Amino acid sequence: MRKRKWLVVSLGLLLLVGGRASAFTLLIEGHVDGIGVGYAAGAWDLHVHDDETDLEYDPADVVFLVPPAVQTVIPAAPSPYSFLGTAGAPVWILPQTQVPGVLFLGSSAHEVENGVFAGDIKISLVGVSGPGNFFLYQTDMFGLPIQFMNSANGIDSADKFEIPAGGHIHFNWAFTAEGMHTVTVQASAVLAGSGELTQSEPTAYRFWVGDPALIPEPTTGLLVGLGMLAAGAVMRRKK
Repeated sequence: MRKRKWLVVSLGLLLLVGGRASAFTLLIEGHVDGIGVGYAAGAWDLHVHDDETDLEYDPADVVFLVPPAVQTVIPAAPSPYSFLGTAGAPVWILPQTQVPGVLFLGSSAHEVENGVFAGDIKISLVGVSGPGNFFLYQTDMFGLPIQFMNSANGIDSADKFEIPAGGHIHFNWAFTAEGMHTVTVQASAVLAGSGELTQSEPTAYRFWVGDPALIPEPTTGLLVGLGMLAAGAVMRRKK
């Protein structure tokens, strides 16, 4: 597996974890494998891989930014997108196609060798917390949505997507309210030969929806000193 690299504190944000501050990275734009999947020697590795910098992170050390620029409104009914909620209500969507200035967020299993599993890897939604609902879907060639995850109608076995070993896939990531959202997933697959089902530990991924300068101060147990650091991160975007 790819050796992990870590940003120094000056390039990250600060997170209060168990009463202590630690390095934290806000990912703002570019091509990122948000749910990176690895498996070797009987061990799963769910991680985040930034394709722009070739840096790899533990999901606990990352927040994905869903900025004000991606805010839109839910179309009027009847619409194939009515599953997102009430017509005219706001929704924030990281798109499945690359748009300059925002995250192009996908999932990959580049670190899984062909032949390890008998079939595809399943990524299941096991939990969502935050101020609104979360949806994961693709838009087909006719502009119609293909749903994979939907927290608005409860979480069950239907909330999943599949990816082959070595595969790479992109989605629309939609949220219905500003604030911090935590999306927890679990990977599973059937081992080739033995037919044994193996699964990862549940892994949480965090998304901040809205203005990064509004991420809460440490009195709420979340991020420390975000205002100036986030502004600096925005200024460091590629030109």
